[in-house]
Parts: sequence; structure tokens; C-alpha cells
Amino acid sequence: MPSVHVFEMTLTRNDFRRLLPEALAGDACEEAGDAFLHHEGDRTWRIDLEVLPALALGAIQLERHRVRWTFSGYEQAEIRTLLERFERAFQRGGG
Repeated sequence: MPSVHVFEMTLTRNDFRRLLPEALAGDACEEAGDAFLHHEGDRTWRIDLEVLPALALGAIQLERHRVRWTFSGYEQAEIRTLLERFERAFQRGGG
């Protein structure tokens, strides 16, 4: 049974593409439209991006996406490790 994890992220698609390689730590993936796909034997994952309404902060409009990451054939411990790395790669500091 697939394991699905959903995030709402305030970032541009270009920023997502730029940061994704670090989050994947060398795992290759192919981009197909609004999806990023990885196949490794009988294990697969897929990241789907869905544009959300912009976050309006006064005159500032920030791009947002729903990110749905679906795993198939992975153990829960492996998924946790991948998700932790993903969250660290996209974490932003503030001041």
C-alpha cells in the first residue's frame, strides 16, 4: 500500500527544482510535467506539485504549492529518513 505525505510550501517552482537535488542526496529523478519520478527496482516514489493560491502579505504575493510525495515499496524507516532530509533541505531560517 502506498504511503502518501503532503506538504504546503511557500516557494517558487524554480526554487523547488533548485533545492530538490540536496533533498534527494543523489537519488536521480525525472521531471514529467508537474511530477518528479524515481524508480529503483520494485520501489518508486513520486512527487506531485499543485499550484495553490498565492499568499498575500500586503502588496507582496508569495507563490505556494501543495507537494504530495507518494512512496511505494519503501519501509517506514526509509520513508522517515527521506522525509527528514527533504524537510531539512527546504527549511528556511528567519530573523
